[in-house]
Order: sequence, then structure tokens, then C-alpha cells
Amino acid sequence: MLVKKYLLKISDKGGRNHLGDYIRHLSMANGSLKELETHLMIVGRLGYLKEQELKVTLNKCEEIGRMLHSLIEKLSQNKKG
Repeated sequence: MLVKKYLLKISDKGGRNHLGDYIRHLSMANGSLKELETHLMIVGRLGYLKEQELKVTLNKCEEIGRMLHSLIEKLSQNKKG
């Protein structure tokens, strides 16, 4: 739910010409992704997810995290000049 909320904010801010705001919202989405990863690890330890399901989901989170990081870095470089 948190990730969905911030993804909606990203799309909203992306339509505007405020690159700094867009980068900030991407960073917030990345923070929400880290929260989700923590919740998934807790859920896994409590046995609510099978180990394979947890592994696949965490791998997807890592992939999304790498994409967010790359986008933030690229946009930050463009912002600088």
C-alpha cells in the first residue's frame, strides 16, 4: 500500500516541471520499498510466506530498488548540468 501511494505521487509529480520534487518523490518511493522489504522479512520469519515466494518477492524488490536508484542518479546528474 505504501509503495502504491508513492508510485502515484511519482506519476503526479512527473507530469510537472519540478525535477527536484520528482527526485524527492523517487527517494520517498525508495524508502517505502525498503520498508516493504523489512515487512516481507518479518512475514517470512513468521512463516506466512513460503521461502521460495519470499525469495522471489525480495528479488523483485531489489530489482525495483536498483531501477529507482539508477533513475535518481541519472536525474540528479541531469539536474546538475
